[in-house]
Amino acid sequence: MAAGDEKTFTVKTSKGFVETFRKLDEEYEGLKARREAAIRKGDCEI
Repeated sequence: MAAGDEKTFTVKTSKGFVETFRKLDEEYEGLKARREAAIRKGDCEI
């Protein structure tokens, strides 16, 4: 890999990582909300 390519690769990777992380974070928040609802109902096994 050439020195110039490394920078581009890092930028693409970090942008993709941030987008992926944001998506995972949204999914996690959804799961957390579902888990809390299940705990309130008293039927949580998680």
